[in-house]
Order: sequence, then C-alpha cells, then structure tokens
Amino acid sequence: MPTPSRPRTVLVTGAASGIGRAVAQRLCTRGDHVLAADIDAQGLAALDRAEPAVETTVLDVRDPAAWTAAVAHAARATGALDLLVHAAGVLSPIAGHRLDPETIHRLVDVNVKGTIFGMNAAARAMLEAGGGHVVVVASMAALVPVPGISVYSATKHAARAYALAVAGELAPRGITVSVVCPAVVDTPMMDLQLDAEDAALTFSSRRPLTVDEVAGAIVERAIDQKKRQVIVEAPWSGQGVAARVADAFPGLAAPLASLLRRRARTRQARLRKARRTPPS
Repeated sequence: MPTPSRPRTVLVTGAASGIGRAVAQRLCTRGDHVLAADIDAQGLAALDRAEPAVETTVLDVRDPAAWTAAVAHAARATGALDLLVHAAGVLSPIAGHRLDPETIHRLVDVNVKGTIFGMNAAARAMLEAGGGHVVVVASMAALVPVPGISVYSATKHAARAYALAVAGELAPRGITVSVVCPAVVDTPMMDLQLDAEDAALTFSSRRPLTVDEVAGAIVERAIDQKKRQVIVEAPWSGQGVAARVADAFPGLAAPLASLLRRRARTRQARLRKARRTPPS
C-alpha cells in the first residue's frame, strides 16, 4: 500500500457515469492519483472536463489484454497500483427465458469475465508490489436471485462469489478484497428498468439510493475500513434482511417476491411518472 512519500494510485472502472464516476471524484478530492476507465469515451471526456485532476482511459473490461494495459498505465504514475474499484457493469431488464443469446453473452462477458479479468490483472500487479486492495461493486441481486432480472442476478452472484473466493486466496499475501452490494441506485441503469414489467422487483426498496450514498459507503466502509462485504440499502428499508432470509430459505423466495411485487410496481410507476413530469 502507499507510503507517506507518495499518493495512492487508484484505477476506477465504470467511471464515465454513476457509481464509478462518483467514486473517482471522491478519491480525487482526497489527493489520490485516479485513473478513471470506461468503454464510454464521451462520458470520460465529460468527467475530464469536470475533474481535470482525474486521468482517464478507455477500457473494454471484456478484454484481458486491455486490463493488463490499464493496470500498467495506472501504476506508471507512482510505481504501483494500490487500489482497484471495479464498478463497471451492464443490465438487461428482461426475464431470462426471453433474452436473446447476444445479450446473455454481453451480460456474462462484462459482469463475470470482466470482473475475473480485472481482478486477475490487479492481483498480479499487487502481488509484485507487495500489497493492495480490490473493491468489486456487485449488487443486492448478488445476495438473492431476483425474478425479472435473472441473468443479471446470476452474473452478480458469480462476480461476488469470485471476489470472495479470491479474497481468501490473496489475504495471506497482503491483498484485501471487498464486495459492495447496493440496492437499486438512481443511475442510468435504473432508468433502463422503469418501463420493464419484468424488473418491477428492482423497486421494492423504499426509495432508490443516490450515487453519493453508494460512493460514500464504498469509500468509508469498503476502502477505509476494508470490510469484506458491504451491503448498502436505504435506511429502514429492510431490503438487506429480506435478501438474506430469501437466500437462506429458498422456499420463502416466491411468496416473499409475490408480497413485494405489488408495492414494487407502485413505486416503479411513481418513479416513472416523476421522471416524465416536467418541473413546474
């Protein structure tokens, strides 16, 4: 990890928007050297204009060679990569049996292979440097299977499982791993689900989290406290408890989903209307 003689070097993926962008901005204000990566070049250009101190690079997380290059790029600034925050991910709000093969490949390639390639590239560099920290942003859907976004849920289960397994492999070598599981967050990914009847359960929380709430939890609980797993939910939502219960007792998952679905649809419709009603 960094010494007092140099700033910490951080690679943040999914940084063109949403959670990744908010984390990159927070860490930059702390004095870290931040390399913000995303496949969205236009979004990165906007971040560049907003935060000139943040360095940016285009990264396709599906490409292991691109990961190796991005990690090397980040490490050049100070000599080592200290922290990877992997927030890149994609979602399709359609029931699994109705998804086309191309979309399924994309979800698995980005959310699962992208996580594996990225963690492996970061781990190799951190092992050589003698330590480091990896934060993987998963989802509440990584804790319990969510009907309506079943393929996305499966990919996030896989990403969480890989991260936690690798945490056990790397801990003796001085590398820590954290997994962050937020409930629905007010990002473009949430907007994709506003019109999707299949994805109604996404809106079972009292309200969407803000990107600042999630970025704050990532920085304060995952990065600063190095917690192995961080669950982020709206206060008093009970969503984390419900997810754990449904996961521990699969037979309760269907009746619990049925109980939540009507309320979730109401909240989904309310959010959809709010998005489309021009301000007075």
